Amino acid sequence: MYLCLETATRNCSVALIKDNVLVDLFEREENEFVHAEALHQMMKDILDRNNLKPSDLTGIAVGIGPGSYTGLRIGVTAAKGLAYALNIGMVPITTGELLVNSVGSENGFTPVALIDARRNDAYVYSNGSWSFATLNEEWRANLGIEKAIFVGDAAFKMNDLLGKEDQVKAVSPSAKHFVGLLPNSSSKFEEHMAQIEPFYMKEFVPTESKKNILNG
Repeated sequence: MYLCLETATRNCSVALIKDNVLVDLFEREENEFVHAEALHQMMKDILDRNNLKPSDLTGIAVGIGPGSYTGLRIGVTAAKGLAYALNIGMVPITTGELLVNSVGSENGFTPVALIDARRNDAYVYSNGSWSFATLNEEWRANLGIEKAIFVGDAAFKMNDLLGKEDQVKAVSPSAKHFVGLLPNSSSKFEEHMAQIEPFYMKEFVPTESKKNILNG
């Protein structure tokens, strides 16, 4: 039984998956990030609802981004702490892989995951590779995909840029999208798992507040 965590966007999501079949799912998506106060309670609640103890878990899976710096840090830290405490394996999967997995490649469409990077920018995952792009007509024309299906929290930015056969599907990254991506068995917690970090794609650059703290 895998406990799966996805915290890259405003959708705080926890799932139980056994033999790559979804057993249960808890999700909470709000205008503000609730991960800090919600994630650990959701993990407890999903185990309780299924009459499971942490010791019944055989692996932890976690979405590693890109996405929210804070959300990813909370999710990865929770996954590492629990996997280490239980001495079970950990499976890191990028948010783009989860999104592409949610739609597959049906009817000749190629899935393209777009994760919001503010303004018209997005982290792009397609055909097994990542890039950072400003979404505009030129970018779409040079994408090299005839029929694309855009998914992710930045997919809406393509509404005015679609090719004649493109589609947009409103899909948030979710812990249920781990189905089909997990190994059948999980090893014990290994040293390299302690080195797993969120996949940010670009460095976090803090901005200085324009408000003068001393003068209010």
